[in-house]
Amino acid sequence: MKYRIWRYLSLFIFSSFVITQGNNRTSLPSDQAPYAPRFNVPINNYNNHQIYLDSKNITKNKNESTQTTMILLSIMPRLLDYAKSFNPKLYKQYTGQWLKKNKYKIIKYSIFGCYVTIWLLLLSSHYYLNQPDSWSNWQAGIPFTELYTRPQELLQQELIFDIQKRYINKQNPTDFISPFVTFLNRINSEEKYVDRYLTMLNSINHLYSRRLFLINEKKIKEIELRKQRLTFVKQVFLSWAAEYNINQGKIKQPT
Repeated sequence: MKYRIWRYLSLFIFSSFVITQGNNRTSLPSDQAPYAPRFNVPINNYNNHQIYLDSKNITKNKNESTQTTMILLSIMPRLLDYAKSFNPKLYKQYTGQWLKKNKYKIIKYSIFGCYVTIWLLLLSSHYYLNQPDSWSNWQAGIPFTELYTRPQELLQQELIFDIQKRYINKQNPTDFISPFVTFLNRINSEEKYVDRYLTMLNSINHLYSRRLFLINEKKIKEIELRKQRLTFVKQVFLSWAAEYNINQGKIKQPT
């Protein structure tokens, strides 16, 4: 008897609990399971703050652009009035008076500017041609007359060896053509510097102003000799290149 009473009482308590939970349960979406777990996700205050800052920056940029536009619009009438009142004759008259008043200063500064420019060009050419790897200094220990009479094959071997040694491709040491391309670019650049240097020296010599630039006949002959050496070195290389192409079968000898 006691067992039955206890069993009925347990069923009654359990039923009351289920009914109470069913009444307190909130409605769920149709696609969600009735016993799916629920989580309380906090609001991301950082993202909201970032959105607020971005909107504030956009508003600030718009205000700045609006202010700039207003300033330009306020200046435009003044510019139009100035353009209407501009008198070319008065401008020419003022310019002529200013030039007449400052003509000696203009001449003095122009001469000084030309003098400094010529000095800079001379120094840059001198520095470029006296670099250790300058080809106008190739075999500098041998006089040019002796160098000119040396066997052609020996000169070709020495020149090709020096080119490969100086301009070797460190990423690809077996690259045989790249050093020759670099050599031609370098020697063409040196020829331009020598021609410019020699033209300037001759012009200064003809104007009898060598003392202003510390130039003498020895300097002019030295640059002329540099030009001859460059031309000779280039001819030695080109003659070797022609023989190399013939030996490789790229150029057929006429029969």
